[in-house]
Amino acid sequence: TTLGENLARVPDEIDLIIDAESPDKRTKTFKDLSKIAKTTEFKPLKDYELLSWVKAEVSKSGQKITDGAARQLLSATSADQWRMSNEIAKLLALNQSIDEQLVSEMIEPDLATNAFSVLEMAILGKAKQAAAEVKKLRQIEDPNKFFGLLTSQIVALAAAVFGDVDSAKELKVHPFQLTKANELARQLGDHRVQKTRVKHVARVMAETDAKMKLSNADQAWTLVEVALSRI
Repeated sequence: TTLGENLARVPDEIDLIIDAESPDKRTKTFKDLSKIAKTTEFKPLKDYELLSWVKAEVSKSGQKITDGAARQLLSATSADQWRMSNEIAKLLALNQSIDEQLVSEMIEPDLATNAFSVLEMAILGKAKQAAAEVKKLRQIEDPNKFFGLLTSQIVALAAAVFGDVDSAKELKVHPFQLTKANELARQLGDHRVQKTRVKHVARVMAETDAKMKLSNADQAWTLVEVALSRI
């Protein structure tokens, strides 16, 4: 109501972003917005649509991006379209063809991406690489936040192995996250092996969660490292 009452006072140069999964177009506020302002609805895109969107955004400026670089950008940003838009603008400002090396040098992977990478390394037996990544994260990230994102990746992996598209939606697993989880699941072996491995991982993480809640804050990273070594 307050928004609708004050719309006329908002300067033209102001952009308003409303994040709503299912906006109710019947409301007075929505109707008032439509009358006074230019509105654009951005619906979540599927993976292949995101890749096409990235290429289109780059080509608007007369520059090019390789397929590998576009996929790497999606991964580094966890397919967050708002962040991708900002990162594309940064890459375009360099005025050169965008390849994987440039994306790697210029785009800092977000914590969710790092969580998936560490989980993937741990599950695929790359313990040293996983430990090295965690060592870096210890210096700059909160262990509980990282553990939460790690758990989110495991939920996605469980949805990929035990569930279907509908169950993934119920668990609020992002389509891009589910795609990555499916790719990881296929590397674990046949479906029987996948289920066994995911059950084990889930058990280890549940035990770790309980320990973290009963431990001192300075022990959190150590518990995360021990958990990763066990999966």
